[in-house]
Order: sequence, then C-alpha cells, then structure tokens
Amino acid sequence: MNELSRLFQSGLASLQRGQAAAAKDIFNQLLAKAPNHPEVCHYLALSEYQTGNHGKAETLLRRALKIKPDYWQAHNNLGVILKEQGKLEHAKTAYKKLLKHVPDYADARSNLGIVLNELGDENAAKEQFEAAIGLQANHADANNALGVIYRNQGDTQAAINCFKKAISVAPNHAEAQNNLGNAYQSVGNIDEAIKQFSLALKVNPRYAEAHCNLGTAYQNVGRLLDAKRSFETALKIDPGNAEFLFKLAWNYHERCEYSEASKYYQETLRIDEHHLDAHSNLLMLNNYIPELSRDALFRLHQDWEKRLPEHLKRVQSKAKAADLAVKKKYRIGYVSPDFRRHSVAFFFEPLLENHNRDRFEIHCYYNNHLEDDVTEGLKALADGWVNTLNMDDQTLAEKIRQDGIDILVDLAGHTALNRLRTFALAPAPVQLSWLGYPNTTGLSTIAYRISDAFADPEGHSEAFHSEEVLRMPKGFLCYKSKEQVPVERKSGAKDKAATTFGSFNYLPKVNSHVVKTWATLLKRMPEARLLIKSKQLADAGIRESFLRQFTEWGVKKDQLDLRASTVSAEEHLDLYNEVDIALDPFPYNGTTTTFEALWMGVPVLTLCGEAHASRVGYSILSQLGMDEWVAHSEEEYIEKAITLSQQKKALGQLKRELRQNLADSHLCDGQRFTADYEAQLEGVIKTLAR
Repeated sequence: MNELSRLFQSGLASLQRGQAAAAKDIFNQLLAKAPNHPEVCHYLALSEYQTGNHGKAETLLRRALKIKPDYWQAHNNLGVILKEQGKLEHAKTAYKKLLKHVPDYADARSNLGIVLNELGDENAAKEQFEAAIGLQANHADANNALGVIYRNQGDTQAAINCFKKAISVAPNHAEAQNNLGNAYQSVGNIDEAIKQFSLALKVNPRYAEAHCNLGTAYQNVGRLLDAKRSFETALKIDPGNAEFLFKLAWNYHERCEYSEASKYYQETLRIDEHHLDAHSNLLMLNNYIPELSRDALFRLHQDWEKRLPEHLKRVQSKAKAADLAVKKKYRIGYVSPDFRRHSVAFFFEPLLENHNRDRFEIHCYYNNHLEDDVTEGLKALADGWVNTLNMDDQTLAEKIRQDGIDILVDLAGHTALNRLRTFALAPAPVQLSWLGYPNTTGLSTIAYRISDAFADPEGHSEAFHSEEVLRMPKGFLCYKSKEQVPVERKSGAKDKAATTFGSFNYLPKVNSHVVKTWATLLKRMPEARLLIKSKQLADAGIRESFLRQFTEWGVKKDQLDLRASTVSAEEHLDLYNEVDIALDPFPYNGTTTTFEALWMGVPVLTLCGEAHASRVGYSILSQLGMDEWVAHSEEEYIEKAITLSQQKKALGQLKRELRQNLADSHLCDGQRFTADYEAQLEGVIKTLAR
C-alpha cells in the first residue's frame, strides 16, 4: 500500500470513529498531494461538515462533482448539506441530478420528498415518498414522511399506518413515534398518544417537541401539573421556542394562574409577534378577570389585527356589498371549529333548522377533525359542507370566494381553532361575528356583531366594538337541548334540608373575586354546600389549590364538593339534580351552563356588570322574566342567594315547572329567533344598498 492509500484509509477510519477533526487534517494532507482526487474532496467535505463547516463542505462537494459529475454519493451529501443550510431549491437540484444517475436510490427519493415538502409542493413530495417505498418497502424515513403528508391531508388512519410501518422497521425511530402520538391525539386516543410520546422520549430524552406534545396530551386529560412539567422540560431544552412558551401559558391559563399565564403569553408574543393564537388566548384570559378596563381590553383586541403578517392584510374581496340588494337568494357561510357536541351547537342548530331556504343557501366551514352525531345532523341541514382544518388562510379565503358566499359569519371569535385570519382577507362582501366569543373581534373587516340590548345596551357598548352591534329584539341566544334527563331532587347534602349551591362553569371563570363572594356566602350559611364541577378538577393539585383558596376565607372543607368531568352528557345534566341554586361566575358569566341549569329546574343567580361577558346571565334571565335573580353588586348577590335559599316551597315548584317555562319561552323558539335573525341580515343588506 503506497503512502496516499495509507493516508486515505487512516482518514476513513478516523471518520468512522467519529474523529472528524483528525480526519480533516489527514484529508487536507491528501488534498495537497492529490488536488483533483474526487474521493479526497468528498471525504474532506464530510469531515468539514461534521465539524460544523457547512460552507466549506459545500464547496468541496461541488469540486468533487466538477471532477466526477456522476459521483452519486457526492450529489446525495450535497443535497443534505444544502438542505441544512436552507438552500432548498439547490438541494432539490442536487437530488434530481443524483436520480438521473441512480433512479432506483430510495434514500435519494425520500430526501428529495422532504425537500419538496418543505418547499410547499406536497403532492410532488408524496410521489417521491411513494416511489421510495416502492423501491424499498421498509424505508422507515419515507414511511414516516408519507405519514406526515397523509395527516396534513386529513387521512389520519393512513398516517397511523405509515407511522406504525416506520416503527416496525426502526423501533427506535423517535420522530415516527412522536408523529404517531400526534395522530392518536388528533382522534382523541390520548392514552395511546401518551404511550407513543413516552416511547419517543425513552429513545431521545432531549426531544423537546415530544416533551411539549406529551404535555399537551396530559393537559387534554386533566393532568395539568404533569403537563406543566413537560412544557417546562421542553423549554429547558429549547428556551426560545415560542410554541413551548405558548403551551406553558395555556397551562397556567387552565390552572387559573392569571398573572403567570399573561406573562408567558406576552413572552410568546415578544419572541413571535405574529403568534396570533397567543394573542387570542391573552384576550380570552382578560375577559375572566376584572382588573383590565374595558377601554384597555378593546385596544388589546384592536392590536390583534396589527399583528397580522403582511400577506393577511391584503383585502381581496371581489364582490361588493351593495350588489347583494338585487339578489333573490343569498349564500350564507358559517365558520366554526364547534360543529359537534359543543356549547355552540346547542344555539346554532335551531338557526340552521329554521333558515328560510327560499332566501338563504347554507354553507358550513368546519375547522376541526372531530365528528360525532351532532356533526352529522348539522351536515344534513347544510347545503354545502367543507372541512377547513388543513386549509391555510388564503386557500380557505379563495374557497369561500369560489363558493360565492355573500354573508360570512364567524362563530368562534378568539376561541381555539378560530379562522379570524381568513376573515382578515374579507372573502365575503358582508362579514359578521356571533355566538362563540363574548367580546369584539377587533377586526376591521368584520362589520357587524350580533347581540341584544340586555347584553350590549345601546349607547354603552359602541365605543368598545370594532363592529356595529346588531341587537336582536328578544335576545341573541336560542337554546335547544338534545338530552331529556329527568328532573328530580337528589340532595347530596347530609341534611336534605340544607341548600346546595352549584357551578359547572369553566374553572378559569372562577377568579379570586368570585371565590371571595362564594366563600362569604358559605360562611353566612354554614349548613350549605357548594358543588363545583369542571374538567380541571381532575387534577389533584388543582383541587387542593381550590380548597385552599376557600379555606383561607374561613370555609369548612366539608362545605365544598369538587368534581371533574362526567363520562356522558346525561350524567352531566343529572348532576344538576343535586343542586338547588346555580351560582353564575363574574365578570364572565356562563351561557350554556345557565341554560342547562334552567333546563334542569335550577334557578341561576347572576351578577350583572358592564361588559357583554358579564351581562349574558342578565340577558337570559330577563328574557325568561326572572329579573329577581339578577344582582348588581356582590353584596346583593349574596343577599339574593340567601333569600332564594330560604324559599323552599318556591324552589320545589321551580324544580317542577322551570323546564317547561324555558321550553315555552322565546329562548327556545327557533322559528321566532331565526325570523328575527334573518330580518337583521335583510336590514344590513338594505342599508348597504342605499
């Protein structure tokens, strides 16, 4: 073996042992002696790459290819290095040149697919992954990458099959395990998702994304403190990751730690000013607490629009609102992530059932993968149905334009999985917001918001809305219960004569002011008990925290009954049979919980404030003729609760009659509500035509 061959073998051995610096020294010696040797250039490039010198590695690989154009290993490694430098178009060229020389190279097809996918050409990427698998059925990376595309296209089962195939070939494929966990999580199989994320972390304990995904799974099953630890671990590994900060903020949000949640939402926005979900969550959070003024909260809503990236600020609507006046039939589109067993559906279904089909053609744009019997019922009532979860904002806006939608209605506001960014592109000539969110959107492209004079009194609400408020004459809500759970008295108290107060609201609505007021009431009535039900109370730490808050105000532990979610909707409603009087939180009142309580014969005591969120209870009860259940101060709230609790005969009669009273009221009159709603839309169109 001559000297050059000996040095070459020594360099290769160093590379194989992971001694890249030593290999680089050897191959530099060789390059000085043989400057036109393509293999020397190639392996020196690999040595430079492994020591972090990507630019030098690229130069050396191009030099090797100039000497030997069909050097396919150099083409492949050049593609890898170019991709890591973000030079995706150049990487694509490198892989295509490689495939001209070796078209049956599965790794190259898989790598090209990854580059094409990052360039946004999903279909071309899919073809390459399928080709790689055709050449090598057990190609783990290609199966994993193909699974990601199937998941993005909404074919979750195909995605799961691909991820499972990748893992069967490569049991320690942490990325495939993480992806499989995400797929299971998307279809609600949280236990299996947790298992897969845990397996990924066993392979790679520093896999930050898997820690975050595990935290999300824990959060979805109410293990909030476990979720917090997972999010914090992800942040220790990757401290500047905006998504991890957002998830930690969300965790504090769910655990009712408002100041910490606000801090982390703001930190998310500091790192990523366009993280609109963080801004939306911050807006929702500030509806729960009374410290922020209405004016400051309105400005914060307006700031959401200012954070839109430039490509979402271009209004592209082609139709003109004034042109609608000549139409005999309007196409109306509803956009929501909640066309399923969700609070929004209880109020949306009566409208959909009663729309005048001679005047309105109904299109639903559903931004969720979850489907159930409610989804199927709503689909049957719609003229058009589109799942939008995998559409970006511009694609969805174009779809809405193609569908010829005249009136587009947002049903989500700043709640999870909203499509307000699509509304920013103004795909329809008339855009409204209704139902899902108790405040303004702050979006200049949404012209109207549907409410009523109780929730948004004329002259007191306009200054805090970017939209014009359309006031329904008999309330902005119409309720339809799908469950016929019997109404009966089931006292959970030791003394059946004692009063049981109850609240089944989302726990973050129960802020420190609410706790203090409810604690004062319980101290005034030491024989009474308070039943609080919320999904967050599945976590033992959260239960202990809430118990501590009440006991610090002098409440006895046995006066509190803290429960987590029930298995079924029927069990949830039946639990109201243990409640004598429902307590509405403030300043963010209940909506669905108020109707549920009334449906189950339980009176609801509400505290009326200034903003819409704190006046929904007043709106509902006023429509029912129960103004005596509305308080205007915390002191009056307590006194009314005590007075009502003493009216045992009246409470018994309410238990027997309240459901029928509600059913007979215009709060459950879908035909009347829809006629009023359509009159509002007709009025808007007439105004625009002038």
